[in-house]
Amino acid sequence: PRGGPWRELLNTDAERFGGSGTTTMADTTVASDVGLHDFDHSVELTLPPFGVVWLCPEGQ
Repeated sequence: PRGGPWRELLNTDAERFGGSGTTTMADTTVASDVGLHDFDHSVELTLPPFGVVWLCPEGQ
């Protein structure tokens, strides 16, 4: 990801979809300057089992 804040657009494991409500973060998370897998920034997330999470840079 690029640096800066990111927000969750959709979490298929959200309680409103009948999921467990496992959350990846608060309303937003900030990508750190710690690079990983040849990218300059990274984000640490708690991902739901059997779910998909879509993130978007804040402001988009």
